[in-house]
Amino acid sequence: MRSYDAFEPVADPAVITAPLAEWFGIPPETFSGHRFWKRPSARAIWVADRGLTPPPGLRPEAFGMLVSRMKSRTFKPSSVFIQRFGGAATRNTCRLTGAQLERLLAREPVPLEGTGATDGLVILRDEGDHPIGVGLLRGGVLETQLPKAWTLPAPG
Repeated sequence: MRSYDAFEPVADPAVITAPLAEWFGIPPETFSGHRFWKRPSARAIWVADRGLTPPPGLRPEAFGMLVSRMKSRTFKPSSVFIQRFGGAATRNTCRLTGAQLERLLAREPVPLEGTGATDGLVILRDEGDHPIGVGLLRGGVLETQLPKAWTLPAPG
């Protein structure tokens, strides 16, 4: 059985909330009822209700909802995190038509114009304005950052 480090609270939640506020316009107050957690040896961050703590004496693989795996210097929020908290975003969001979303789920790039978003990570929303996850906008072309497990066959 694999052994994991114990979870500990993130000492300064601003290391997570400040980039979310700066890039996506998600107010730090959005997370007031939550606490961020990490393991000392891992580069992943989780969020859980403020009243929850990891079970004493156990060292679970995960605790709460995955916020991000810090694989590089870039902070990329997980899709499930964006589905839960991305509705509070006021910047760098893209509303997609059903056809555009299908193309992204088929891992095809989607040309976009006039979104008002800055090149970089953007929160993807469906036609009902529900947050789905994140995409990468570069030079007016949107590329999926959604989980590969969500991939659909190419449309057409």
